[in-house]
Amino acid sequence: NGTNPTILLCQADKAPAQYRSFIAGMKIPDKAEAFAIDVYTEGKSPVVILAGSDESGVLFAAGRFLLDLKMTKGKLELPANYRIATAPRYPHRGHQIAYRSLAHCYDAWTPDTYEQYMRELAVFGANAFETTSFSPEDRDGPHAKVSKGEMAVAWSRICADYGFDFWLFSSAIGGDGKSIEDQKSAIESRLNTLRAIPHLDHIYLTGGDGGTSHRRPDLMFEWTEKFAKEARKIHPGLGVWVSNQGFGPELNNWFFDYLEREQPEWVTGVVYGAWSRVLLDEQRARVPQQYPIRR
Repeated sequence: NGTNPTILLCQADKAPAQYRSFIAGMKIPDKAEAFAIDVYTEGKSPVVILAGSDESGVLFAAGRFLLDLKMTKGKLELPANYRIATAPRYPHRGHQIAYRSLAHCYDAWTPDTYEQYMRELAVFGANAFETTSFSPEDRDGPHAKVSKGEMAVAWSRICADYGFDFWLFSSAIGGDGKSIEDQKSAIESRLNTLRAIPHLDHIYLTGGDGGTSHRRPDLMFEWTEKFAKEARKIHPGLGVWVSNQGFGPELNNWFFDYLEREQPEWVTGVVYGAWSRVLLDEQRARVPQQYPIRR
């Protein structure tokens, strides 16, 4: 009838001409993934405008809108004076996903099921997904629809399509006292995993998970740096994150001193994970400021 509300989703800099002045006044924060929602009432029917600073901002505006709507049978309601302008507090808002026989559901999921799951998590602000190391041809459990490698490829493409970051969780290399040949073999095995993934943003190399076998952080950094250089030939710009999980006082001192002394450019950031034996405030104080810390 010409009076029904309209919902408009757009990037602020690509908005229809008639709304650009109004959107400029919505005060979208000048940050990645920022967005604003406001109701334009100057025409015959109200227009609910969801405007993002970038494509991801539009996605998260849609998610916030869905969460704030009052939904009843046959009706969607939003107050006429509703307005919001915001940006995420944290740059990495991730969720670790898996495809293995350790649950009552996801070992039977298809890539389409995962796409729906990941999209729905984006409603709540998720912008990253992380999986663990895998053997590309391995199938884990009788309900698996595809191999682990095929599922990782599907996740990678889903993340690329939606603008999510795709992460890989693996262990660091070199500090466990193994032979040079074993270390080279470990690097090549991880590189083969990376070659199987079409799109990868970050890799998280833990110093320990449930303890640590890396008793030589100096060798761990030496070999992990070699891996990082080769990994970036496969995925240019790959973020390489390290952790001191499981390290006692002496190993922690070496870890922090190395970062402070060498300021290695190949390290993207540090992960504060399970089995860390210092509190987060101390970790932040001892890690040079140019390295972000991810929980």
